[in-house]
Amino acid sequence: MNLFSKEKPSVDYLIVLGAGLNKEKVTPLLAKRIDKAIQVYKEAPDLILIMSGGQGDDEMIPEGLAMANYAISQGVPKNHIIIEDQSVNTYENILFSSQHFASEDASFAIISTMYHLFRAELIAKKLGLKSVSYGAESGKNWVFNANAFIREFFAYLYMQLKWVVLFSILYTLLYSLLHYMALMNVLPLPL
Repeated sequence: MNLFSKEKPSVDYLIVLGAGLNKEKVTPLLAKRIDKAIQVYKEAPDLILIMSGGQGDDEMIPEGLAMANYAISQGVPKNHIIIEDQSVNTYENILFSSQHFASEDASFAIISTMYHLFRAELIAKKLGLKSVSYGAESGKNWVFNANAFIREFFAYLYMQLKWVVLFSILYTLLYSLLHYMALMNVLPLPL
């Protein structure tokens, strides 16, 4: 819901989540995330940007480094950027980035694509970190957006796997019990 808040609490850090590279360059999707961070940074130029993303097998450099290079090329001073280049997923992005905070009570905002923020916020909460979010647009490609939404949905289910499995087992047991009782004429339910 904080996507719709007109006023954001003041924060010390902006954690920008990685999203893959094209060789050594940020992709258009990742550029939109960084551009959103730069927009927020310009409103409060004392912020520190943490560019978060490790190096994938198909990437020539870590995402965090490419993100920092892009931000610097857009006018962000190098001394306002921290590079986190070890993470391989959203959980590690947030965990490893938070280890760069100057104090334990530092406040931060997560910057990612809008469809990704719900899960990122849940991960921050799971880590015991209080954050706000700024969402970047993903573009107008409906096929990509539908694919991204489905991916996020299944990633969320995976995060909640123990609850999904428990609910599925309880539902199956309850259904089986009611069905058995109806078969035995103990419970007057239509089959």
